[in-house]
Amino acid sequence: NTDDCVTESGLPRCVHGTCIDMIDDYACDCESEIWEGGDCELCACANGGACNTSIPPARCDCARGWTGPLCLSDIDECDSQPCAHEATCATPELDSYSCECVAGYSGERCELEMDECASRPCERGECLDLIDAYSCNCTGTGWSGTRCHEAVDECDSNPCVNDALCIDAIGAFACECQAGFAGDLCETTMAFCAEPNCATNQQHASCAIIDGEQSCSCGFGYAVSDVWSRSSAGERHGSDGLPGTEDDMPLCVEVDECNSGPCQNGAVCLDGLASFLCNCSLTGYSGDLCTEDIDECSTDEYRRMPCINGECVEGIASYTCNCDGTGWTGDYCGEDVNECESFPCANDGSCVDGPNSFFCNCSFTGYGGDLCTEEIDECQSNPCHPTGSLECVDDIQRYTCTCKQGWSGNDCDTNEFSNTRISITPTT
Repeated sequence: NTDDCVTESGLPRCVHGTCIDMIDDYACDCESEIWEGGDCELCACANGGACNTSIPPARCDCARGWTGPLCLSDIDECDSQPCAHEATCATPELDSYSCECVAGYSGERCELEMDECASRPCERGECLDLIDAYSCNCTGTGWSGTRCHEAVDECDSNPCVNDALCIDAIGAFACECQAGFAGDLCETTMAFCAEPNCATNQQHASCAIIDGEQSCSCGFGYAVSDVWSRSSAGERHGSDGLPGTEDDMPLCVEVDECNSGPCQNGAVCLDGLASFLCNCSLTGYSGDLCTEDIDECSTDEYRRMPCINGECVEGIASYTCNCDGTGWTGDYCGEDVNECESFPCANDGSCVDGPNSFFCNCSFTGYGGDLCTEEIDECQSNPCHPTGSLECVDDIQRYTCTCKQGWSGNDCDTNEFSNTRISITPTT
């Protein structure tokens, strides 16, 4: 009877199983369910899975999104309830899930409460973050409205008396008194100043008799200039270089609050009446005087960092993303570095890229190890018959038994003198 478990070239049949010799035929009993085909030579792992023989027993390495002994079960990523805060979970694609967040939350799993104050909606005052909302506290700013953007008119309550002119300012007011009145609210009656006086032919100036003498004061936002301006005859003096006289009167001029340079870090100063405003645009700073460095690395209203991965390095009106050691690249560290581009897997191993890592699939290469560099010793299981063989010679994905005289067969398990084939079980 011919041994049908051996090919004409002398190679054993049933690559991953036990061969059963029959009359003019043979049958293969595959060693596990992951092998199929007439010679147990085909991998039965489904859905992109691969048979891994590097470490016994052989097993299926399933592609992402699949599980089970033969990779037949689709993993339902929503089973673990990954979405937070009552978000709706869906699995639009294999090996993925998506969360539809309720209002006020964000993030891949809706785990982040959105910071509605991150966009700086309040023009002034303090911003209070709420769920899907914000509130601006305008107390003490002189402004009102939902964003503290409407100036409060302190003159609405008519605080000035005796027909005085009320001048509104940010968070304050001033009363410009009629002749003969003084005080913060023009509530004090003063002795009448005889004409001409410092208020003659000049706005924003008032005259009062104090201790028997005329006293001149300027209105809100104005101050006495060091240049004498108007004489009792109405002539101008001083500004044109001509000398003044003892009858010259002081000039009330508007104070330019920007002269002192209150705005910092290159901000533009806008002068107003008894006030000023700093425009901090494009400076990288904020605050009333543009002195507070804006942290460009802080989260936005969705609590997202500007750098998707890696470390954010804050600068002035800018930031950079340091991607070192993350496995990501690009301006925002959002582009995956393909670790397989350098072909790290040896001996025809298949490289599978992952986040900041890679995996070498060494199946069918005859090699094992992390990089498929360690040759698998097929002789390690002692496949050659201990009595009929002299030695086992290891080769790539196969072995060869050197038989003693009088013995034959792939495993030297047939005694030619007795024509008996001895069955052995390889040891591990």
